Order: sequence, then C-alpha cells, then structure tokens
Amino acid sequence: MANQWYLSRDGQSFGPYSWDEIVSFSKTGHLKPQDQLWNPMNNQWMQADQISGLFPSQVKTPPAPPSPPPVRQNPVQYSHQAPRSSSSHPVHFNINYPPSLSRGLLILRTLFGYFYVMIPHGFILAFYGIAVSFVLFIAWWIVLFTGKYPEGMFRFVEKYFRWYLRVGAYMTFMTDVYPPFNGEE
Repeated sequence: MANQWYLSRDGQSFGPYSWDEIVSFSKTGHLKPQDQLWNPMNNQWMQADQISGLFPSQVKTPPAPPSPPPVRQNPVQYSHQAPRSSSSHPVHFNINYPPSLSRGLLILRTLFGYFYVMIPHGFILAFYGIAVSFVLFIAWWIVLFTGKYPEGMFRFVEKYFRWYLRVGAYMTFMTDVYPPFNGEE
C-alpha cells in the first residue's frame, strides 16, 4: 500500500502507480506540477510540485501530453475508482443516483424479490462466501510472511464483494439494474 500512488487531474482519479512510475511520468511530462497526488505516507492529497524528487529544476514545461488512462471505469451504474480528494479512505462504492425507478419493479421486488433474486444469488453467494473465507485465511498468512497480498486472491475476494454489493443495491431499491451473476465490472 505504501508504494501505491494515485493521480488526480480535472476531477478524475487514475492509479494506482508505483513511485517509479510517478517519477517516470514527471520526467516524460505526463505528470504536471499542478496535478494532485495521493500521498500514502501522509494519507492526503498533495500538489505534485510539493513532493521532493519529482520536479528538480524545471526550466521549461513540455507540451501537454494526453492524460494517462484510468485503471478502471464503468460507464453503467457501478464504478470502482481511486480515492477522491475529499476523502481519505482508499475504498469507494459508488452508485449513480437514478433519476427515476420503475414502480412495477418496486412492487415485484417487494413481493417476489426473495424468490427471483435472493434465492439464486443468495445460494451461489453463500458457497462463494465460504470459498472467500478460506482464501482470506490463506491470504492472511501470506501477507503476514511476505508483506504482499497475492493478486489472484485479491481479485477473487474483490469479485465476491462487488457481486454481494450489487445484489444489496438492487434489493434496497437503489437501482433497477438486475445484478449479473458474476463479480466482473
């Protein structure tokens, strides 16, 4: 975590990047002095030119290169993004506010939601949750001894929580989009 940096430019967050990538961005001009960087050591956003070692003595600013691509963006209902500058927590779950919801679906979910949502999703998520608990136990030991969370295990647990939260959002009438039977974006 201490080696993960996030970049914020024009209201969009990008990352995570390693320190070496951030230094490389500053040398190639992809990082501007006015860009905001998430500083994992101070747990706050800082302007890039205030971080020592990024812009030693900049005589001339190179032409503005294109912005680095975001790690993940989902144009639909759910998004997975890096921390925003107004928050200091690295995990976010965003659901776009629906301008209107279907009244028919509201009644259908209220009366029969447990049959067509909770039984199929809940059954699969229960077994998935058991597998996640084993993976979390093993990952705990790996992190303890190596200091690094295996990416495959991380993605497995991440998919479970994404799926679980989507079912919860659907059942609490926050969206009309039926949750898919996976944890993909």
